[in-house]
Amino acid sequence: MEKVRVVISHNDKNVTNDIANTINQLEYAEVVGIATNGEQTYQQILDLKPQVVFSKYYVDGMNGLELMKLSKEQLKEDMPTFNIIADNHITDSDVMKMYQEIGNKLSSLVTEPVINDVVNIMQKYHK
Repeated sequence: MEKVRVVISHNDKNVTNDIANTINQLEYAEVVGIATNGEQTYQQILDLKPQVVFSKYYVDGMNGLELMKLSKEQLKEDMPTFNIIADNHITDSDVMKMYQEIGNKLSSLVTEPVINDVVNIMQKYHK
């Protein structure tokens, strides 16, 4: 069985490690990339073609909307499902813009601590 491929983008190593450890314990999923800024995240999405992305809304150099737009332009129908980790930079307007841009590929808006939601999100995606 092919595992669900995941990229994590966050600038806090503790959050990243917690998400990665949780996902890697799931028999049906694996973390294939970890990034700490927007450009790294975008490049990993293009190169690694994950099915799922967990990304802080604002990682150095890029926000979630910009990341989604660039990914959609390049990957079209192969675009991953995004789970955005909310931070104090995100507004309701930002969420609406992201949803308008990518529709159902915006799966979840996650609040920290994210570990509470990671397993549930992955189980829904796996089904």
